[in-house]
Amino acid sequence: MSHKHWLQIGVLGSLLAICLPTAWGQVNSYNTSASGDWETAGSWSLGVAPGTTQTAIFLTNATTKTVTISSTTPSGNLTISNLTVSAPSGSANTLFINGNSLEIIRSFTNLARGTVTVTNGGFHVKNGTVIEGQVEIQQSASMTSTGLFQISKTSGASGTLTISGGDARINGSGTEMVVGRSGTGRLLMSAGTLVIQNGSSLIVGRSSGDGFGVGTISVSGGVTTNSVTTTVGQHHGNLILSGGEWVQQADITLGVAGGGAAGQGTLSVLGGTYRQTAGAISLGVATSGGAHLGRLIVGGGQLYFGAYTGGTSFANAGDYWYGTGTGEGKIRVKIVPVEDE
Repeated sequence: MSHKHWLQIGVLGSLLAICLPTAWGQVNSYNTSASGDWETAGSWSLGVAPGTTQTAIFLTNATTKTVTISSTTPSGNLTISNLTVSAPSGSANTLFINGNSLEIIRSFTNLARGTVTVTNGGFHVKNGTVIEGQVEIQQSASMTSTGLFQISKTSGASGTLTISGGDARINGSGTEMVVGRSGTGRLLMSAGTLVIQNGSSLIVGRSSGDGFGVGTISVSGGVTTNSVTTTVGQHHGNLILSGGEWVQQADITLGVAGGGAAGQGTLSVLGGTYRQTAGAISLGVATSGGAHLGRLIVGGGQLYFGAYTGGTSFANAGDYWYGTGTGEGKIRVKIVPVEDE
């Protein structure tokens, strides 16, 4: 080969090295102690703003600060592969999304002292969510998550998803949604809409080989539609309705003894409306030993069975409605002998 050809190849190789992004396939971490905009290249360890060429984005460094995605954030920085938001002890990190949407094509991990707040924007996860810090969906925001969804996955964790407006959709794609897997998990809803669909199950307060979880779903407003089989209390679980509406379109079990743990689950209808439009409510079910306790408490509001279009109601602090419409609702109660006092 002539010297001329070697020279051409050498020049071409140099040009490729210059033109190819240096951030390809690498982790990009926020490394500035001050608050700032998401798209500021100098705030990131690779010297470029987040994008799809990087394997993972980390907002996890020390000091208390807020990183903002706004209406002026370039579209090229709004799709990423993986995201982790957390902070070391004594610090707190917040990702604030307002006026734009962030798409995560793989997984989102939110750990202690990390917060994601979405106000008038979008937050979309394609392949799994873990919340052990704070996630807040506000005003006209939208959130979607596909795949396994876990609030407080690990022992000792305390995670909260708060929905105070907008629209949230959890698409299980055959996997679970768990509120309190091994730690303490909370889902708080005061306004907006929440749809739980396409999953294998919703579990509130899980018992597993990973540990014993405590889970609470508290609804004071908005409309929740749940079309997946639900268990409240494999370990300790509470579904509390004080306002708004909960539409249950599949079986729900309160109190399940499984994995050697004592399952305690409670559905409290203290206000608002609970509709069991399909499936059944089952109280106290033993699957593999252990004690089990299921409670259904109606202290206000309305409890509907079936698609109510008339029929009979029985008032006792709240109203029990047994529908005569096209839907079907049932209560199954596990009978447990009680010793004479």
